[in-house]
Amino acid sequence: MVEAGAWWTLLAAPALLLGFAVLAVTADAALTARDAGRPVTVSAAMRPLLAVPRALVAQPRRMPAPDRMLWRAGVVSVPVAAVLSTLVTPFGNVAVADLSVGVVWFNAMEVMTWAGLWLAGWGPNAAFSLVGGYRFLAQGPGLRASADVRVTSGRRSAGT
Repeated sequence: MVEAGAWWTLLAAPALLLGFAVLAVTADAALTARDAGRPVTVSAAMRPLLAVPRALVAQPRRMPAPDRMLWRAGVVSVPVAAVLSTLVTPFGNVAVADLSVGVVWFNAMEVMTWAGLWLAGWGPNAAFSLVGGYRFLAQGPGLRASADVRVTSGRRSAGT
């Protein structure tokens, strides 16, 4: 059984993640400089980190014509799918809806979440949100397949 960590792990996990990200960016910059024939120095390795403040204060990139209906439909459908998926989630021995369709319903609401996130990325016609929506759709099948195998094998072993 998994046990909860101490209170300080709540702060250590994001700090560790940030440290690994900085290490990856600086190592990539150093290897790129070496491959280009430039000397590998500390300033060459740290140069990509100087772009972070500029990116934080830069104006957002937007395309000329956002599709507001798609944008709103995507933003609204994600929390709606979350609420609807909880209808079949058992809390102890109690669930709001019939559990005989629970797995199918939950999967359908997850697909609705995928569609909503993609629409929320497509609607504003912004480059970054569209790329984020596409990334979510690309990663979804791999994550979903493993979850489906776990759920299906658990239900088959339980004889339901």
